[in-house]
Amino acid sequence: MSEDPVTVDELAEKADEYLHEASLTPEEYEALKQSVAELTPIFSAKNSYFVLGSYGKHEIRRLQLVKDRLNRQPGAYAFLMVDIRSE
Repeated sequence: MSEDPVTVDELAEKADEYLHEASLTPEEYEALKQSVAELTPIFSAKNSYFVLGSYGKHEIRRLQLVKDRLNRQPGAYAFLMVDIRSE
């Protein structure tokens, strides 16, 4: 599985295809731009890992340890759901 990382420009082109000539408000555009910026490490890393598990007080520490261990690998980006922007 040797796919090239997706660039922000490629992602913008794909989004344009799905918008079907629709326009975004300035607020929607800024929100989309911010979301893409937050996800860039996932697309640009050689290997990305979404670490799943319980987010209870006692369990979250183990998830953080797994994430940290994975991130020691060259070209790796591991993340938890709490690392992604919450609303």
